[in-house]
Amino acid sequence: MYWRLVERRGKAIAKVAMARKLLTRLYWMLRRRSEGQTLRQRSRVAASPWLDMPQLGDRR
Repeated sequence: MYWRLVERRGKAIAKVAMARKLLTRLYWMLRRRSEGQTLRQRSRVAASPWLDMPQLGDRR
């Protein structure tokens, strides 16, 4: 893809275009990963089997 852009638009434009494409993909990867982690943390806490269990020394 880079070399096709170099042929059509020139080296400077191709560099900026590739950097933009890379940063956009990186941004979305990190954003999706952070959203997934927060969702997993919420579901893990809500579905934790240990929440209703008494602690050691706790007399219910």
